[in-house]
Amino acid sequence: MRKSLTTVVALLFLAGASTVCAQDKRIGTFQFEKKGSHTAKVLFQTRAFDRSNHQVEYGNFHNRVDGRVAYGAESVPSVEISSVKFFFDGRVIKVPRSLYSDCYNPNFDSRMFVKMRFSRDLQSVIISMSGSDGAGGYEVIWRLKKNGKHSRSVSEGI
Repeated sequence: MRKSLTTVVALLFLAGASTVCAQDKRIGTFQFEKKGSHTAKVLFQTRAFDRSNHQVEYGNFHNRVDGRVAYGAESVPSVEISSVKFFFDGRVIKVPRSLYSDCYNPNFDSRMFVKMRFSRDLQSVIISMSGSDGAGGYEVIWRLKKNGKHSRSVSEGI
């Protein structure tokens, strides 16, 4: 009995170690596209969070990265959004970093956590995404407009 318990514990340890070494599924390029009378495409590029490039502060209610609330991270974030590219009817429309640079540990790897649709007037795309490192859940809704006047809202605690 003792030998089998030791074997199980060793296997659990090795399984945990292998997931620590594996690349996070949240890192990479994630593309979402919507077609109809218009075509919209959004490319999210993510990378591992490099603490040496940021100032991280811990607070009672929120952690901060570079002076802004760090959505989706109860401690040091593991993944950050490095860029967002938006195309509407083939035209590239700039998305400012301020709309995504504080959204950490995004869940782009599962279509269950990302929804994209056109607005009723077909002049913008609305994207909702849930992100988290566990308990620090949030949902962000981006409204990316054809005219470049984008906006977003963030809800915590989902």
